[in-house]
Amino acid sequence: MESPFARWFGRFMFIPGVGGNFVPLIQALEIVDKQSSGSVTLPGFSFALFCIVCWLIYGLLRRDKVLIWANIIGVINLVTLIVCIVVYA
Repeated sequence: MESPFARWFGRFMFIPGVGGNFVPLIQALEIVDKQSSGSVTLPGFSFALFCIVCWLIYGLLRRDKVLIWANIIGVINLVTLIVCIVVYA
């Protein structure tokens, strides 16, 4: 049986889990604003996308809603960033 603190903390982790995955979107907006992706590397963010897809699969296997939603948002934002890197390279 899960303790009340564990349940609360699981819900709380949705905030940093989702919030942290908006960092690539901020970077993408900066790339679009400057119309240059020279300050970021495609291989680095491609590897980050691979890692976050692995976390998404893990969340799906565990049926953990926090992991699933946080990593869906992360995948969307990283794909957006990678598209911006390629377009503005």
